[in-house]
Amino acid sequence: MTWDGSTTAKGVPSRVYLSSSELWSFASWACQPIIRILPPPSISRGYCIWLEAGLCFTQSLEINQRTRPAGDPIIATILNNLAMVDQGLGRLAEAEKLYRQVLEMRQKALPTGHPEIGDILNNLSMLLHLRGRSVEAEPMLRQSLEIARATLAPGHPDIAQTLSNLGAICVQQPPCRG
Repeated sequence: MTWDGSTTAKGVPSRVYLSSSELWSFASWACQPIIRILPPPSISRGYCIWLEAGLCFTQSLEINQRTRPAGDPIIATILNNLAMVDQGLGRLAEAEKLYRQVLEMRQKALPTGHPEIGDILNNLSMLLHLRGRSVEAEPMLRQSLEIARATLAPGHPDIAQTLSNLGAICVQQPPCRG
């Protein structure tokens, strides 16, 4: 734990920074789903919910990794959920690693063009977009759109969402010169 030296008007430390292991230990205490245990005011309830979700997914992953074969679809789903938690907590590099791991698992286990491959391509591409890597994200999102159009009914809401995501990425690209 580190402290930047700042204090409240009453001399109480106001900015204390925790390592990731300390944060997870704190989360297991502060983010209990018991109403009578409230986290300190400096930790938002929304942040606690993300931390609690991460703890639950981590515990689920540990159990499933012991009881299921490597590459099991349940494990891939849990890893995808952990990636979404990392993304929600702003841990984008960690989320990217997990999304890429899930993509690899899905590509090994499922046929080319399977909707679950399209979903993870969509998740990964939007994360890359958040990280300022829209040029890298665009071809993945186009592949996701191609899969969605091939596997879903025309006008499906997932196609509309993927088109919207692609539009968001395209506006970040340098303009075409004609």
